[in-house]
Amino acid sequence: MTLEMFADHVRYTNPFDENRVTQTESLTSDIPQIHAEEFDELTSRAKKAAQSKEMGCGVVVTGSPGVGKSHLLARFGDWARKEKYPFVYLLNLQAGPNDILRTILRTSISILTKGQTKSPGQTRLYRLVSATLNHALAAQGITQQVDLPTAHQAYKVILNRLKGDTSIYHVLWLLFEDILHQTRGHRPNGRADLAKRWLSGGYLDPDEARQLDLKVSAVSDDGSSLDVEQMKEVLRALCQFAGFRNRSFILCFDQVDTLTEEQVQSWSATTHALLDICPRLLVVTSGVDDTFIQWTRQKLMSQSSWDRIRQFSIHLSGIDADAAQLMIQDRLQQSFARFDSLTDVSELRKRDPLFPLGKEWARQTLFDVSGEQKSDLRPRTIINQAGLAWDQQSRELQKQGVADWLHAWSEHGRDPLKALDVNEVDIVQLIDSKVSAKIDEHRQSRMLRPEELPVDSGNVTGLLTTLLNICATAGSPFRTEQYGRFGGIVISSAKSRKKPAFQLVIEQIPDRPQGNKRTLGVTVADASSGLVATNMLKRILAEFEGPNGPDRAILIVDGREPLQLAGAGQTCLEKLKSLNGRFSIETLGFEQYATLDAFEAVVGLARSGDLEAVLPDGISRPITESEVYESHHRNQRYLEPSVLCQLLGKCTHTEIPKWAGVDLQRVLEATYAQLAMNIGLTTLQLASWWMEHQVPKPDVSHHAAVHNMFKEVVLKLHAEGKVFATALNDYYLVQPTNKLTETSSK
Repeated sequence: MTLEMFADHVRYTNPFDENRVTQTESLTSDIPQIHAEEFDELTSRAKKAAQSKEMGCGVVVTGSPGVGKSHLLARFGDWARKEKYPFVYLLNLQAGPNDILRTILRTSISILTKGQTKSPGQTRLYRLVSATLNHALAAQGITQQVDLPTAHQAYKVILNRLKGDTSIYHVLWLLFEDILHQTRGHRPNGRADLAKRWLSGGYLDPDEARQLDLKVSAVSDDGSSLDVEQMKEVLRALCQFAGFRNRSFILCFDQVDTLTEEQVQSWSATTHALLDICPRLLVVTSGVDDTFIQWTRQKLMSQSSWDRIRQFSIHLSGIDADAAQLMIQDRLQQSFARFDSLTDVSELRKRDPLFPLGKEWARQTLFDVSGEQKSDLRPRTIINQAGLAWDQQSRELQKQGVADWLHAWSEHGRDPLKALDVNEVDIVQLIDSKVSAKIDEHRQSRMLRPEELPVDSGNVTGLLTTLLNICATAGSPFRTEQYGRFGGIVISSAKSRKKPAFQLVIEQIPDRPQGNKRTLGVTVADASSGLVATNMLKRILAEFEGPNGPDRAILIVDGREPLQLAGAGQTCLEKLKSLNGRFSIETLGFEQYATLDAFEAVVGLARSGDLEAVLPDGISRPITESEVYESHHRNQRYLEPSVLCQLLGKCTHTEIPKWAGVDLQRVLEATYAQLAMNIGLTTLQLASWWMEHQVPKPDVSHHAAVHNMFKEVVLKLHAEGKVFATALNDYYLVQPTNKLTETSSK
């Protein structure tokens, strides 16, 4: 380690950038003493729910914005995974009221089957069924290894005691059987993938349904799929299987403040129904107190539903000064641990554990004017103020140079730096910067965990509907300048009883005053099977051939689930493509989907009071919901994603900085080398290091392109399990895993 490496660390990182948890597996810093009693209460409820053989248990976690609710849930999620409790984290639900249950189920199966393609025997769902089999065998006194027929018989015996749809348990067995054969070196027979699709609420063609021994007579025109009651039964079966391991099945709804009124009604009724029928289910709901008070006053949910969801309550309060100081010291310790070999740095840290913030900063922040400790402190407020102080010291280091900066610290300690005049701050620019950073952070979090945002036409439709309505109600000048061609949604599938050709029909206004208004039909594809995709195309074609067909139609297809078409479907598609440009297909790539999701996620943060701009004097200023929308409009964010802008009738495009001609293998090797020498780095540090060691040295204008290159590499390594990445603002914090060490040593 060198002083220059230390200087780069201070310049390109900030251990206080993570001021809120955006994903339940992203805890980079945790002080067990903070909210310890509340954490113990949650784990106790999980253990007690595991013993509940008749129905589920609801817990509501409340507290003011920034008090640590999401952090507590992340700690709880870590505990649950270590203790092998099935844990499903649901954030920013966008599905319409009719699709809430399907989205809950689809996300649950997606999380439980993560990695099924590459490592099927390691998925949580396979292990859940496997544990059920072990329990069934043990119940018959069988402890030695047995053949499959014997195991299947024991499985059927124990299932005879369970209520529910027997076809669901049979499909779970077929999934287990196929994966077991794969773990023994055999080729997959395809049943595991079909089972996953059907259990997620997707469609199967009749021949696929036969492979899972499902009744073909019950197949609809679009194929075999779960009805509403069967979706509940799948979740009930998963809860029962968790019980065989003496575990509860945990559904965690974080930041439910983001739900619309219509969603609240559907979500509460759905959750209530699940709690009534699912034994060993624990539903944890997190939100701000004011939101829940408003819901009950407006009667958005029945009192009986609220009583079940809030069977138990956990309220979080602020922390005291001692806990706050522990929290800050822990982050500083983690940040500087690898620089202990540098005498100049280690000596300063021994003298002042809060270096480079300083004891004086703690005195001003954590104590009042009389010298008494402050109480009921919001953790996020303290982290924000620490981050501001770090940034101030980073700027001083940049101006003075690392040697002079350390010398000044050694001589005088940290003198309070003069804050910028708040009146000189451009509030609009500060809001735009904060909103942009949180969009990046949420999108990158989704990129790290795509299983939490699975293929789901209902969720995409709900999201697009929300975004289009926002643009339709935009104020001046945005409505006329950016969305002047968008005439609004004229038909929504929610108003139609039969399965429509289009989920949405929108109106587009011509550029010329004498032109006619045009209609655009929008279909978000359910491409889970060939039959359902073919029928979808037939419905679109029939609309074009009818008297009231749209002028144009667009079919949105999730890039992870392309159309699977045989002869009839392909013929229908060719007919649509021959309609002189009236029909088009738009592929929704996952990054674009994550971006659309991030737009509303940040609005949700503001709605719940969880989005703040930190002023130069350290005071946190809440950013309102309307200010986020204005920032989106002002920066033309809705005109960037190709799926959305085509519906609005106007597109802009910003080139993502890329550095051409770079050998990604060299970048990969450089990442291996740097992480081998460091416990953790950020992608900003990796980009800076790369540029410093290139000959000739690239211009600083290339930094964004190099940074994007390293983010791409880190995403790949994270997916392979070689690093653990956490999204922070527009960069990743990267920590190596044992798998990376093993790879590097080969």
